Amino acid sequence: MSPVSTNVRAALPKAASKTVLDWTFGRMFRGLVYNQVWEDPEVDLRALALGPDHRIVMIGSAGCNALAYLSADVKRIDAVDINPAHRALFALKQTTLERLPDRSAFFRFFGTAQSPENVVAYDTQLAPHLPDSGRAYWSGRGMSGERRIGMFRTGFYNHGLLARFVGLIHKLAKLTGCDPKRLVGASSMEEQVRLFASEVAPVFGARITRAFARNQLSLFALGIPPAQYARLAEGAGDDLTGLLIARIERLACAFPIAENPFSWQVFARRYGPIDSKAIPLYLEPQVYDAIQPRAGRVNLHAMAMTDYLAGQPSGSVHRFVLLDAQDWMSPDGLAALWREIGRTADPEDARVLFRTAGPANPFRALPEDLRRRWTDRDDLTLAFTTADRTALYNGVHLIERRSER
Repeated sequence: MSPVSTNVRAALPKAASKTVLDWTFGRMFRGLVYNQVWEDPEVDLRALALGPDHRIVMIGSAGCNALAYLSADVKRIDAVDINPAHRALFALKQTTLERLPDRSAFFRFFGTAQSPENVVAYDTQLAPHLPDSGRAYWSGRGMSGERRIGMFRTGFYNHGLLARFVGLIHKLAKLTGCDPKRLVGASSMEEQVRLFASEVAPVFGARITRAFARNQLSLFALGIPPAQYARLAEGAGDDLTGLLIARIERLACAFPIAENPFSWQVFARRYGPIDSKAIPLYLEPQVYDAIQPRAGRVNLHAMAMTDYLAGQPSGSVHRFVLLDAQDWMSPDGLAALWREIGRTADPEDARVLFRTAGPANPFRALPEDLRRRWTDRDDLTLAFTTADRTALYNGVHLIERRSER
């Protein structure tokens, strides 16, 4: 990555990153990047082994997985996020779960996410109960001039940085005579493979798509910052485009599509119907019944993970969920984070779950004194990674606390 010239760097804000690409991504990341969480909660629940006495500290993102964790009847969840749009989405999701009368209304809002009734429900049932920042975001106006809550009238899952990228791929597919939406109609995994070959693979073989995928700036639309791009490149050699295509093929072909909401979001740009299995865990009927009365156990914080943990008592946290945030962090930042994780972790029962885009496991690069009290469960990495229906990550990693006894 080329260094920024002195003149350009002088023109950037003081808080800007050291390169133009870092600064550009930082600007883009202030808005809505992800309209859903892209980590499979079914894998998380297996790895975390949650119980009723557990307190979780996690990166909140869009809020899907925090709500799913409530199905394990955990005592408390503290979700942190520095992105104001993601916090607003999380708060709206939590308030909607608490305030709308039944699963049908909740599914209309976050399953279908495309109805004028959602805007009416927001104005009459939700807005008065949102935190001030969340209400200001959804009642505020976006670049179109309309209130942001209107996204739930026109189709929320068409909005956000990643969703716009997916929409662009669908437009490129149309130009090549392909229709990725046909994939969700497959009645068998064999048919999924055939439809991937006819409706998806040609799109990524097209010259314009391959050129687009090779452009680092365009990958910002996938929520991939410069540091994570470097991690991806480590595992791809000279063929990052090939790596991305392989992961999309896995998303299309490795899991029954009738049971994979992540595949539906990419190939159909929506979830399955309310009675299907192609919906997020928190929207499933039995899960909804379990989590609805527990919604108040989730607390949202406008802070970075390290800063939040620095204010918590020693030994007070049982589970830490870092998503893929470590891919973005400097060695000093990683050390500071793990120092606080080590201090705040319950001495007998603590686990840390995270994902990586590339092959490197950041835990192994930590100073020995920070790793001493932990066990890297690398014997489980392959199983967890293979089971993750998003098909996005090179590794799903679990780190367990060693007992002091």
